[in-house]
Amino acid sequence: MELVQLGRKAREEAKKENGCPTDDVSPFNPPDPYAPPGQDLSVPTEELHPVLRAFRLEHEAFIKQLDTVEQVLNHVLERGPSNAADEALGVFFQCVENEVLPHNRREEEVLFPLMALRLKEAGEHSQTPEAVTGIDVLRADHLHVVQLSAVMLNFFGIAGRLPDRASQRMVIEAGIRQGKALVELLRLHMFREDEVLFSLAHKLLTAEDLAHLEAELG
Repeated sequence: MELVQLGRKAREEAKKENGCPTDDVSPFNPPDPYAPPGQDLSVPTEELHPVLRAFRLEHEAFIKQLDTVEQVLNHVLERGPSNAADEALGVFFQCVENEVLPHNRREEEVLFPLMALRLKEAGEHSQTPEAVTGIDVLRADHLHVVQLSAVMLNFFGIAGRLPDRASQRMVIEAGIRQGKALVELLRLHMFREDEVLFSLAHKLLTAEDLAHLEAELG
């Protein structure tokens, strides 16, 4: 409960500084998304339960892919498409489909329901009639990842079939904008989970919860 209590106190101070009502800011969605309350209390990777550690380590591999695809998008924007860029984007889309989305589904099916329950028990939820937790923010991120991925893929697919370069360039630039939005969303989402979710899970989940996660995730 220590992390929850300290996080709540830090949120109240941050909300006052930003002129926000004191019941509307979540550590999953603070005024500064890369400076959530309680960030300094993040549990080191080596101290996390193995199930939670595995999720965080998967993020590290995904972040390397994001660094690569961001460089590719900037290259295409400056110099236009190339076979090497097409190949790198193909690898990225395969990573999203075969690794990122299955990772997200495992979180949604097993980790998120337990964490939503424990957050509500700890008082970490909105004061609205239907209690909303940070898990709802993370679920929304997952949906947005699917949407942006599909739009980005469609733009690049259409561009390759356009006959004139002006139209092709316009569609490619639209695809790049979607791609950069996707990269930023994934970075922010993984930051939220790495710095807030997994540390809260480490504190709030019971031994029975963690055993259930291990059994479900193998």
